[in-house]
Amino acid sequence: MLIKFIRSVALSTPGKPLALLGSFPALQRLSHRNNMNSRITFTEDFFFRQLFDHQSSTYTYMLADLGTKEAVLIDPVLEQAKRDSHLIQELGLTLKYALNTHMHADHVTGTGYLKKLLPGCVSVISKESGAKADEYLENGDKVQFGRHEIEAVSTPGHTNGCMTFIIKEQ
Repeated sequence: MLIKFIRSVALSTPGKPLALLGSFPALQRLSHRNNMNSRITFTEDFFFRQLFDHQSSTYTYMLADLGTKEAVLIDPVLEQAKRDSHLIQELGLTLKYALNTHMHADHVTGTGYLKKLLPGCVSVISKESGAKADEYLENGDKVQFGRHEIEAVSTPGHTNGCMTFIIKEQ
């Protein structure tokens, strides 16, 4: 049954018409080419670390400009705020912003606690979220850390205030 499903999976590639995979080996080749474990190359002055909270199954992302040492945390979790602040200090970074992609029901954001642990940090969330923050984002707004720029794109769906953060250079 799974093989039947896999054989009928439709894949779309940007700029190319919809294509159907006709065989399991084709899917394996596609999977190999798009290996999620392969190293992603960033510019030399860009730092990226994906962090995980097992209790809430939530990912937090740490980004930094290695030249200015300014850092951003995306979707910090309350129970991991001490871990995140220790990591930022250990790496010699300054947390400039704690951003949330949306108001979370699956965990309590660590933004407020991080602001106490790392004074000077600014909390940021979508204006449409209805949540409290120091600064609010609207579609197309930019968040600057060092020479890097995050573009905030409104992507309502999961919640009305959902945002996707894009760094075009990376």
